[in-house]
Amino acid sequence: MIGIGSIFGSGWLFGAGAAAQVAGPAALVAWVIGAVFIGMIAMSYAEVGAAYPIPGGMARYGHLSHGPVLGFVTGWAVWIAVASLIPIESIAATQYMTSWGFGWAKGLVGPAGHQLSASGMAVALALTVALWLTCYWSVQLLARANTVLTVVKFAIPVAAVAALAASGFHTSNFTAQGGFAPYGWPAVLTAVTTCGVVFAFNGFQAVVNLGGAARNPGRAIRSPWSVRSPWAW
Repeated sequence: MIGIGSIFGSGWLFGAGAAAQVAGPAALVAWVIGAVFIGMIAMSYAEVGAAYPIPGGMARYGHLSHGPVLGFVTGWAVWIAVASLIPIESIAATQYMTSWGFGWAKGLVGPAGHQLSASGMAVALALTVALWLTCYWSVQLLARANTVLTVVKFAIPVAAVAALAASGFHTSNFTAQGGFAPYGWPAVLTAVTTCGVVFAFNGFQAVVNLGGAARNPGRAIRSPWSVRSPWAW
């Protein structure tokens, strides 16, 4: 649930629109490409994570495999990436609140529609503190809160997509704007790297980083192809 909850976040919600703007209908291919490549990386980390269930493993495996220099670089890279996730999600949630019908929600974003206003920054800061406290108090509290949030984060978008598809699924939209790939296939690769596709799939890292806290790490994060992992049984 932690892995699914990390994937079902602002990355795919905002990335869907951004990728469509860059690649058109061919953005569907961008998501498939991202899933394949990140899937291979995730399976590699699942093998390592099951064999060495170390807390914060994403930041420490470079040190174990290639020494302190690479460990220093990867450790800081992972730390910066993980530390920035909470404010990123807080900003995304605050921007999404502007779609609500309340008057105060409309003022969370400035007149240009891109930057948070003073009240928006205050709401984002409050969300950041709340999310940080949830992670800080205990892994058990984080897991319980995440389970509830993951069900909501999964059910609502899926229900919305199903309702939209049922109300009017027009296949002509795939070719009506200049073809399936109106901006060319290079735009598809651009969408993979710059529109949140890779960012969305990177939620698997949470499983590896928290694997050391699992009761049976080899069972919890073991890859389907892991046969001889010392923690597998």
